Amino acid sequence: MHMNNTILPVKKSNIFTSVPGFLIPLFLVGAFFFAPQLVSANFFTDLFQPPQQIIDQVPLHTGLVPSTENIQNEGRVNIPSFSEIFLPSQEILKQVSLGVGLISVTDTPVRSALTSRESLPGDIFHPVKILGERTRVVFSASPETKAKLEVEFAGERIKEIEKIINEKGTANREKEIGLAKRFLKQNLNNAVDLVSTKKKKGEDVTTLAKELNDTIEDSEILFTQILTEEKQSLKNKKRSVQDQITLVLQADDDEELERELSSIILLEDQIEREIEEIKEVLKSNRNLIAKEMKVEHRAQKLIKDARDEKQKLVDTFNKKGIELPLFTLDEFSDELLRSQSFFDTENFEEAERLAQNAKENLVSAQKTIDELVGDIVDEQKEAGELIEKLETRKPDILAEVNKNNIKLPDDVFSDSTTLLNQTHTAFEVGDFDSAKILSRLTEHSFNEVSTITEELKKQKQKSEEQIIRSEKERSKIINDATQEGVDFSQELYTEPDTLLLQAQSAFEDGEYKESEILAQKSQESLEDVKQTIEKIKEENIKHKTEAEELLQELEGEKDEIITTATQEGIELPSDILMPLITLLDKIQTNIDEGEYIKASDLARTTKKSLKDFKNNIEDLKEERQRKGKESSSEFEETIQNDESDSLRPSSNEEGKEQNTQADGEGESKKNNKKEKNNRNDKAGVIEFVSQLVARLQVNFTQLSASVGNAFK
Repeated sequence: MHMNNTILPVKKSNIFTSVPGFLIPLFLVGAFFFAPQLVSANFFTDLFQPPQQIIDQVPLHTGLVPSTENIQNEGRVNIPSFSEIFLPSQEILKQVSLGVGLISVTDTPVRSALTSRESLPGDIFHPVKILGERTRVVFSASPETKAKLEVEFAGERIKEIEKIINEKGTANREKEIGLAKRFLKQNLNNAVDLVSTKKKKGEDVTTLAKELNDTIEDSEILFTQILTEEKQSLKNKKRSVQDQITLVLQADDDEELERELSSIILLEDQIEREIEEIKEVLKSNRNLIAKEMKVEHRAQKLIKDARDEKQKLVDTFNKKGIELPLFTLDEFSDELLRSQSFFDTENFEEAERLAQNAKENLVSAQKTIDELVGDIVDEQKEAGELIEKLETRKPDILAEVNKNNIKLPDDVFSDSTTLLNQTHTAFEVGDFDSAKILSRLTEHSFNEVSTITEELKKQKQKSEEQIIRSEKERSKIINDATQEGVDFSQELYTEPDTLLLQAQSAFEDGEYKESEILAQKSQESLEDVKQTIEKIKEENIKHKTEAEELLQELEGEKDEIITTATQEGIELPSDILMPLITLLDKIQTNIDEGEYIKASDLARTTKKSLKDFKNNIEDLKEERQRKGKESSSEFEETIQNDESDSLRPSSNEEGKEQNTQADGEGESKKNNKKEKNNRNDKAGVIEFVSQLVARLQVNFTQLSASVGNAFK
């Protein structure tokens, strides 16, 4: 744009610097008395010549602007005479007369005063100022100069309106703004007509039209700024009054404050309405002048201006440390993008239309943004506090997790982390409403994680307790079985041990529920082991009793063997009984170690060997007895035969001697027989013992083999 923030570059010139001072009174007096003769001339036609579209928008507060009854069909105005313009308005007539009188009396002082301070609508010299401006236009040499003067005077009207608004104490503010607004319309309309006239003559009006268009656009921006500042000022004042009303709410003297508040509200509405009306005037004239510019240039300028205005808006927000809510510019951005697209394809008319729409959308967006600015800081603060609170949630949860040595699922924070990132993104782009919504969703997600953490904490404790119970139960079963001498295989524990290992593995992986279930199954499996061990205990008791009884029987049989051998006069060698004694000791050892089945089996094997051993002894005893009987019978028979021979009678002494000799021989023979018989008996005993030892060696060789197997 071609202006600063508030002051338009208006040329500092007026009637008193461009026209000799002594001519002014003469000119006014002559114009007053000779007005009827000037009606047919072009003087007042050039002075007051507003087009139809401007007149239709002018409130008819005074007689300065002709009524619609005087508007001709072609859109031009049938200008009334000077007296028709000024005489019906007594107030204006008085002001002009007084101004002329003062000028006549005090030319130099008045001129100096008016030069140092520009008069405003409602001031006594303002009509004279307007008449002077019209005079300069009439006496201008060319239409281009006239148009530039109209643009200059339009700038003067804008300055007047700005001053009226800034002078808060002006009593007739609305009326004064209305006057300035009508003159502004007239200046702009005259400028547009002059540009149109030059264009119809085939002259280049690009530069002139551009200057006029820039002035109009600068004016629009200025009034937008004025409206914003004035509304903010009134808003602050209204808030102050409301605060005062609150303080005196209990008193009865708040009527004045209430009236002041009402007047502020009315003034706020009035200013907004007046400025919007002025901006509408500017817009209508801008649309008219735009037709006189080259389409390509207009489109290009509109696109550039739209971008510049957007950047200016963004920079303004950045200086305030506030992220501009870009969603409010979506419609503007879409229109501008489409405009650039049409411009690139040389469809300049459509590009111009869309760029203009974009600028209008930007104005609307700025209004929306202005409404949001009051709340955006609070929303930003609230969203920032929520995000700051959320930033501590995950560390707090992780601290609780580490404290209790809990293993969380890998994806437990995925949702909350995603939501938190989205919250940050929304906050960074200035979408604080979305940031607050997302932060609440994130908070809910973190709460769910906290709930999961608490559940895992409880589940971990339950799982840990169940594993400990299973381990204790296993140890107890083993200890009880060991103390009771129960022989069992480790294979009994395969299933419960496997389940317990799986439970411990699941526990390490953080699968606490699964760990608890597996530990429970392990304990249930241990109950089956316990029942199996009880059965083994019953079997062991049975086998123990059997082994002890067999051992007792074997001890008796051993003693019986020794007794039998002793009775028979047989001294058994110690090495023959050693295998038996070793077997009996092994059986006792097995019983002591709880290996009752082994003890029973070994006892039965030993018992069988001893039975064979006893049978051999009995067989030998019977053989010996049989042979002894045979030897005794033979001996008795020999004795009897000898006795028979000795008992035969003798006839003589010789016979007696012979008998006596025979008796001696018989006794000797008997003794010899007996000695022989004793030798035979001794030989039989030796043979018996030899045979018995041989058989015992066979039996105890078998026993030795049994002992070896038992030790294996």
